[in-house]
Amino acid sequence: MMRILTYVSYLVHVLIFVSCAVVGPSPPGGPEDKTPPVLINQTPPNKAVNQKPTKITLYYDEYVLIDLVAKDFVITPSIPIMPPIISLGKRVQLDLSKVELRPNTTYSITTGSIIKDNNNNNVAPSQKIVFSTGPVIDSLKISGTITDSYRQTLPDNIIFSLYNSVDLDSTILRDKPLYYTQSIGGSFKLDYISPGSYKLFALEDKNQNLTLDVGESVSFIDGNIFLNKDTVFTTAIRLFPYQGEGLSISNIIVNPNLTVIKTSAPIDSIWTSNPNRVLYKDYNESKDSVSLFTNNKTAFGLIDTFHIYTIAGNKRIQIDTIITQKPDDKFVLPKTSIRINISKENLRRYGYFLSLKSNVPIRKVDASMLRFTGNNLPISVKDMVIPKDSERFEYFINVSGNDRLAYRLIVLPGAVVDVFGVANKDTLVAGFSAFNDKTFGSLNGYLISSKKSKSRTKYFELINDKGVVIAKSSFKDSTNFDIKYLDAGTYFIRVVADVNENGRWDGGNLWLRRRPEEVIYSNPLVVKTGWLIKDIRLELPF
Repeated sequence: MMRILTYVSYLVHVLIFVSCAVVGPSPPGGPEDKTPPVLINQTPPNKAVNQKPTKITLYYDEYVLIDLVAKDFVITPSIPIMPPIISLGKRVQLDLSKVELRPNTTYSITTGSIIKDNNNNNVAPSQKIVFSTGPVIDSLKISGTITDSYRQTLPDNIIFSLYNSVDLDSTILRDKPLYYTQSIGGSFKLDYISPGSYKLFALEDKNQNLTLDVGESVSFIDGNIFLNKDTVFTTAIRLFPYQGEGLSISNIIVNPNLTVIKTSAPIDSIWTSNPNRVLYKDYNESKDSVSLFTNNKTAFGLIDTFHIYTIAGNKRIQIDTIITQKPDDKFVLPKTSIRINISKENLRRYGYFLSLKSNVPIRKVDASMLRFTGNNLPISVKDMVIPKDSERFEYFINVSGNDRLAYRLIVLPGAVVDVFGVANKDTLVAGFSAFNDKTFGSLNGYLISSKKSKSRTKYFELINDKGVVIAKSSFKDSTNFDIKYLDAGTYFIRVVADVNENGRWDGGNLWLRRRPEEVIYSNPLVVKTGWLIKDIRLELPF
């Protein structure tokens, strides 16, 4: 009996010892803890002067952890290497022992979202820790807003940064900024800045390395800014894509009958030393790629020189010259493929719903080789075949008919001839009906140019909520628009100030200090089937 009591007493002592030794999460049960950790003290105290601390300690009211994944921890002025941050129970310690702090400098540390409680990952409120290695705390502030020059929404990870005025612009490519802060919802506020002269930039920091990389967006403030008082930018800083330090050839594919040239940025024209050899030039929509369909029957194996131009301001500038050698004989040009296309998108943009499309530029279409049948009723045909703008991959067929009746289009062999002189060998057949206006929505309205920008070229686009261009037209003075055959959905009007009249939006240039072309969007336009949204008015600032 004594042995049993002794064993029970030993077991009770062991359980009491184990329960007293447990540190960390509370036992399960009860309501979920949603209260974040609360800061109760810190050393050195906030806004202390004449300090060169080797460590900074934050004391919380509960056990905390460090989330090293969070990227919103900021120290300004920037230091070369991020110091170690560790959690010690209810304390967080920042080790500055290996950081060479500058004399007479105010340091600001923003903890962001890196501190969480030990139980439910409740994020502690961000803290601003400030101290000075000199006798005063610098207190200048700068604030403003950042927008995207072209997109309706601002990308993630936007920072606003200051560099020393003596730094070159290219410093943004390799060095961290002196001061920086993250934009929240397009707004920024940077404080505890020392008076002085600075270069100012905004940056989309996709990879969060605090430097500018190709594929990110950037903006700048003209000249050096001398800060000696709090500053608020009343005009939004507009981001534009950064495409590198200059336009260059990114890839060239040379084949018999086809040369494809890809560039790092849009180009405006290309000239060849053998103009008679080039049958057709096809630029992609963004104009950073051009396909040259060439005649190799008379000039196979010739060396070609291509001169590539872009437009800066109103001047055409030659930016590159390339020489192509004899192409690879093993390449076989893809077989010409022609199809009948029935498209309400074409009806909306161009007024025609029936067309012939090819993967190779079309030289001509013989309207006498087209046949229409159906319901024993003739179909109305006017000016039969019309090229789509300057594009030669698609030809419209101008027809009209009854939406309640079925028709067939028959394209006989030899009706379509491509730029290489090859005609279709097979008969093409497709059934179709005309479109009924009542199954679509429509809208109309006015674009009002500002007095200062009349006679300046602009272009109008209607885009859907996915950013797809539905309709587009160019204009100078105030103009009206009337768009039909719209599917039910949400749309926006976008107007671009086309400064160099090249028919596309041009971003800025960091090195030439050129601003991006201005863009304005309308409010959302909700189109319903059978409805007309009328008398829309959009007043333009340009």
